[in-house]
Amino acid sequence: SQPEVPGDLVKTSREMENEFYQVKVNPDGTLWLREKATGRTFDRLCYLEDTAEFGDPWNRISVKNEEPVYSYNCEEPRVSIEHRGPLQGTLRIDLDFYVPAQKRAENKRTPQTVALPVTIFVTLLEHSPTLDIQIELENRAKDHRLRVLFPSGIKNAERSFAEGQFDVLSRPIEVPPAEDWIEPPYPTHPMWNFVDMSDGEEGFAVINDGLTEYEVIDDTLRTVAITLLRAFGKFTFERPTPKAQCPGKHVYNFSLYPHSGYWHQTDIFQVKEKKLVPLQAIESAPTKGTEETTRSLLSFASDNVVCSAIKQSEDGNTLLVRLFNPHSSSQKDTLKSFYPLQEAQLLSLEEKPLKKLAIKNQKEVALEFSPKKILTVALKIKK
Repeated sequence: SQPEVPGDLVKTSREMENEFYQVKVNPDGTLWLREKATGRTFDRLCYLEDTAEFGDPWNRISVKNEEPVYSYNCEEPRVSIEHRGPLQGTLRIDLDFYVPAQKRAENKRTPQTVALPVTIFVTLLEHSPTLDIQIELENRAKDHRLRVLFPSGIKNAERSFAEGQFDVLSRPIEVPPAEDWIEPPYPTHPMWNFVDMSDGEEGFAVINDGLTEYEVIDDTLRTVAITLLRAFGKFTFERPTPKAQCPGKHVYNFSLYPHSGYWHQTDIFQVKEKKLVPLQAIESAPTKGTEETTRSLLSFASDNVVCSAIKQSEDGNTLLVRLFNPHSSSQKDTLKSFYPLQEAQLLSLEEKPLKKLAIKNQKEVALEFSPKKILTVALKIKK
């Protein structure tokens, strides 16, 4: 085992703590989390659910009245310390998750099972308001859907809020009645990098890197379910799809972010960006330097809007900044440049000129956003 360090975030082989959270690994391999600021607790977080999947890329087909297989029913998992110190604490959870091997002829899954080796790394960082989770697994089964579940306990939440392209989409948790529908509605929905829900007082978000399907289950615990894989072998337009069985190793990354209020009352976009696009440190030769030690090429007066991209314009003549307002109300902000600006212009998404923008103090451009508005700004820096 690693030696204990003063200020160590790891307290025992199953417990960690930073200034935001206390974390424990339960005997069944799930997580217990306490938010220190509010005293709010979450239990049985991060377990796997496995069900049949006999569909195709467009349609999910499951077995009627099927009993899901849950990872908390596995033999007692093996818990160990992966990393400890004052800046990072990581606990490791290893388990063998046995699931039915594949589909059989009578449209059911086989009684034979295979083990999916699963390793879960749970990490706390100093000064970080999130609990970070990495799941590594090897898929050896076929014809199944695998999800990870996080019971939020926010029983009064009625809607989910998921990041989309240049937007945050609000959807009801309750599935609408569909007696006369040709195709019944799915309880699952698409997302970009986070799904959030709140009852106006308490909120709970799951930030993820690369997964696109979620469901907030209409149960008393308002459980957030994230689809890890849908493994199926059905033909698509009479063509085989063997790789759609998703064999082999898979790695998934999540961050849990409990908060107060609704998503728009938090800094979730900033938290998400720090997780998905962290700063990169580059070591260079020692130099005296003549500039200040900190600098921002571009900055904003507030967190009212989201910066989606900074790039060279397609014609190569200007610096292009794409921003959007995910809120349902109008917003104002000020874009500030470190260097003096020669010209600022509003462009369309096709980067065609719309109008010139006024420059204040040679470096500031005032911007106004209607609800859900995307703005593309071209900046020409003075040489």
